[in-house]
Amino acid sequence: MGKKSQRDEIISFAMEQYGAEPEYPWEKLPMYCVLRHSENRKWYALIMDIPGERIDPRMKGERVDILNLRIDPEEGAFLRQEPGFYPAYHMHRENWITIILDGTVGTETILSLLKESYSLTLKKAVSRKAPERGSKDWLAPANPAYYGIDRAIDESLPDGTFIWKQSANINPGDIVWLYETAPVSGIICRALVTETDIPYEHSDGHVTVRKVMRLRLTDDLRKSPVPLAFLKEHGVSVVRGQRTVPYSLKSALGKLIHE
Repeated sequence: MGKKSQRDEIISFAMEQYGAEPEYPWEKLPMYCVLRHSENRKWYALIMDIPGERIDPRMKGERVDILNLRIDPEEGAFLRQEPGFYPAYHMHRENWITIILDGTVGTETILSLLKESYSLTLKKAVSRKAPERGSKDWLAPANPAYYGIDRAIDESLPDGTFIWKQSANINPGDIVWLYETAPVSGIICRALVTETDIPYEHSDGHVTVRKVMRLRLTDDLRKSPVPLAFLKEHGVSVVRGQRTVPYSLKSALGKLIHE
C-alpha cells in the first residue's frame, strides 16, 4: 500500500480528530474539498487542486494541491516568507494562508496549523454567543542572543515589574507568555501587563525598539519551560512575533501551570 498524500493525511486527521466528513460541494470542481465545523458549518480548511502558476509563476504548467487555513494575522505575515506558504488563494489574505501540499511543508506542521485554524474559526463563532473577555493572552518571543531575558527578570524592580518590547496591540490587564528561542525553545514565564506604549529608543543592528510595555512576573517557568512540542499539540507551530494565544493553547497552559 502506497504512502498517503498530504491531502489524504489531512482529511484522515480531520475525520479522526473532529469527526469531520469531507465535503465536495462543487460538481465541476470534484477535487475541491471543504472541512467544516459540525455545529456552525463554518469552514476551517479548504483543499483545492489548481494550476501552479496561480500561486507561483515558476510552477507554470503544473497542477498542484493546496490547502487554505485560517491564521493569526501576525503569524501569517511571518509564514508567508517561508517556503511552501503563500498569500491565501481566493480568501482574505490577512486572515487566511495557502500551503502547497507537495512536501515542502512537513505534515506535522500542517496538522498543527490545521488545529489552529479549527480553534480560530470555532472561537469566532462562539464569541457571537458569549461576551468578549476583557483581556487577551499573547505569546512573545525572547531571543537570548539579542536580549537577556533572565537578566530582565532577575533585575526586576521592587514591585516585580520589568520592561519588554511591545509590537502588538497589547493592553494593560493582558497576559504575556514569554517564549525563549533556541536552545531553550519553550515558554519561560507568564506575566501580567501593567503598562503599555512607553516610549523607548533602542537600536543595535539586531533589534529596534520604539515602545515597551511593563510586565509583572506571575509565574516563573524557567526551571521547567513549556516546550515547543506542547505548543504544537495545541495549534502553534512557530513563535516569531508577538501574537495572540489560540483558545485551545490558552486553556491548556492554564491547566498546566495550575496542576
